[in-house]
Amino acid sequence: SSAFESASEPAISAALYEVLAALLHQTGSQRQLAGSAAREKMVEVADYIRANCTGKLNLTSIADKAGYSPYHFTRIFREAVGKSPTDYVTECRILLAKNMLVSTPLAVKQIAYETGFRESSYFIRLFRRTTGLTPQQFRELYG
Repeated sequence: SSAFESASEPAISAALYEVLAALLHQTGSQRQLAGSAAREKMVEVADYIRANCTGKLNLTSIADKAGYSPYHFTRIFREAVGKSPTDYVTECRILLAKNMLVSTPLAVKQIAYETGFRESSYFIRLFRRTTGLTPQQFRELYG
């Protein structure tokens, strides 16, 4: 397995870079709106989420990091970024999973785990709801 990991590392790094660049570009359009300190803070939090989306992120911990109550944080984040923090985390994970599906031979269950989903069945359901395809269908179509 370690031979695979070292051989595929550049491909995974490149795929991850593409995902982050796409998300950064998307958030970039929101940056013009970020006049207030609170909005600037939300852009920083969005950067933090993108950098850590495969980890154990939950609303309370992200809100604490930003210095807000979960309710207040969700409201300000949605205003600044255009979606809820939870949706943003999910979107980041799904984008990363898409890249892994087309650039690695990893099993769907492994990709679910690598992108921060605890249950592969939940990942598959969410992936299908988001893309209209199962992860396997996505891989067959774009891989």
